[in-house]
Amino acid sequence: MFYFLGGVAIFLYGVHQMSRSMEALLRLSDGGFRRVLLRLTRGRIWTILLGCGITGAVQSSTAVTVMVVGMAEAGALPLRQALDLIMGANVGTTATAWLVSLRQLPQLPWLMPALAAGGFVCMALPRFPWKGPAALVMGVGLVFLGLDWMNAGLAAGEGAGRIFHWVLEVGAHPLGGLLAGMALACVIQSSSAGIGILQVMALEGQVGLAAGAYLILGENIGTCLTTLAAGAGLGPEARAASRFHLIFNLAGAVVLCPLCALVFAGQPQWASLPVSPAGLALFHTASNVVSVVGLYPFVPRLARRLQPETECRC
Repeated sequence: MFYFLGGVAIFLYGVHQMSRSMEALLRLSDGGFRRVLLRLTRGRIWTILLGCGITGAVQSSTAVTVMVVGMAEAGALPLRQALDLIMGANVGTTATAWLVSLRQLPQLPWLMPALAAGGFVCMALPRFPWKGPAALVMGVGLVFLGLDWMNAGLAAGEGAGRIFHWVLEVGAHPLGGLLAGMALACVIQSSSAGIGILQVMALEGQVGLAAGAYLILGENIGTCLTTLAAGAGLGPEARAASRFHLIFNLAGAVVLCPLCALVFAGQPQWASLPVSPAGLALFHTASNVVSVVGLYPFVPRLARRLQPETECRC
């Protein structure tokens, strides 16, 4: 259990370091960044792509969504543009799963500890000028070290391994998978870590297609808790943006979960087929892209429906 929990902690700290280093780079010119952001968010497609790119760099949809919520509350970003950015952020966050899938490359076992150690040494040097990039490099190395520790804990047959094998059994059913994924993301406070755990188990061929799909959809919903909490203490604009984050992920689950259930009911042998880490990353990306395409025409109407609360309380 301690190996597994230690691995989760190292993984989360690595993601935190990557996120913090990129946020620091964005804050170097706060006014300039906002002006560029407003200029780039005039077109809806560009706004979604911008949200995707920023989140892919920051490696945290929660951090980007909370930043967007704060900018909407401050009046620095119109609500409709904020909603489009949130959609893009949900696609960009899948970059973490693709990064984790690289763990299968043979050179990574020695390369990633070297990156972590090298980044730490550079950050410790008092006059090192590029501490932000060093923190980013260290974070990448720590993410993979955390995955190794999680894998060691699961392989040792510890309590965590038994718990997650039970989660996979429950997750093979649509409702059980959604609820288990939601609970996992709420407890860990990171859908990236939850999907990383699934990818570690997928390396051993333990994750079936059905369990992987339903658990990922549930984790997408569970990760909205942080955004809802961030918006709860702010004004109506922030609450509207945080509620849209939940609507986005709920809509994806409502459409894709029954669709997956129909496919697996028609082809029962597919449900238990083992899925690879890259396959999980592909489904994570595809599910969020489908949600963007499906909600894209309705965002202006949703923004107007959410807007009256803002107007009546200003």
